[in-house]
Amino acid sequence: MTLNPVDEMDMEDDDEFEMEFGAGGEQEGVEQDESCHNLEDPKAVGVDGRGRLWRPNPDHEVDVWGGGLQDSLEQVDQDSESSADESSDDQDEHDLDQQGFTAEVSGTVKRGVTEKLKISNVVLEIRSSLKPAYDKSFGECACAILPPLLDEILVPGNQAKFKASFGVWNKLVQPFVVDQEVQIDLMYELCEYADSRPEAGKNFQLILNAMYDEELVEEEVILRWEKQAEQEGDTKWVQASKAFLTWLKEAESEEESQED
Repeated sequence: MTLNPVDEMDMEDDDEFEMEFGAGGEQEGVEQDESCHNLEDPKAVGVDGRGRLWRPNPDHEVDVWGGGLQDSLEQVDQDSESSADESSDDQDEHDLDQQGFTAEVSGTVKRGVTEKLKISNVVLEIRSSLKPAYDKSFGECACAILPPLLDEILVPGNQAKFKASFGVWNKLVQPFVVDQEVQIDLMYELCEYADSRPEAGKNFQLILNAMYDEELVEEEVILRWEKQAEQEGDTKWVQASKAFLTWLKEAESEEESQED
C-alpha cells in the first residue's frame, strides 16, 4: 500500500485554518455559546427539539443590503425616475410618429380628392409606402383616412352631393377594412371626428348611414357599438342616430320574420 505525499498547499491551508479558528475549530475572538454544543439544551434546539426563533443581536449590525438600506432605497428611486423618463420619451416619440403618419395620410387623401387622382394609386401610396414606413396596422390606416376624406366631401346643406361623393371615395377606406375590429375602430373614429367638427356632428346619422350603405361597417358592428356606448354611459352619438338605429333593428326583425 502506497501513501501519497502530503500536498504542501494542503499543509499551508491547515496552518491558516488553525491560526484563524484555533486547533479546536473555534474562531479566535468570537465568544462561543456552550449551549450550541448541547443538543438537549432548549436554548440551543428549542423546546422538545422543535427549534427556536432567530432574533438578530442588537449589538451586531449586519448590512444585508450591501450598501445600506437607505442607499438601496435611493437607488430604487433613481431607477424608477429613470424608467419614468424613458417611458415619457417613448410616449413623446410615439406621439410624434403618430402625428407624422396622420399628416402624411391626410395630405395624400386630400391631394387625391382635389386632383381627382386614380383611387387605386392613392391606396397604393398609403398601403405600400406610408403603412410600412410608419409600421401601422390596417385599422390605423383606415382611421387615418376617414377624417380627411370627410373633410373634403362633406358639403354643408347638400346631402345628395355627399352621398354621391362618398359612394365613390369610400373605396379609399375599403381596402383597409379587413375585419370587424377595424369596423368598430372606424365607429369610434367617427365619434371623435364628430366631437371636433360641428358640421359632422349635425350630419352624424347621414355619415353613419352612408358608411353602412357602402359596407364599411356592418349591422352587427353598429349594434355592438350602440350597446358599448350605452354601457359606457356615452350615448351622445347613439341619440343622434336614433332614427337610423331604429330602422336597422326593424329591418332585422322583418328579415327574421320572413325567414320563419
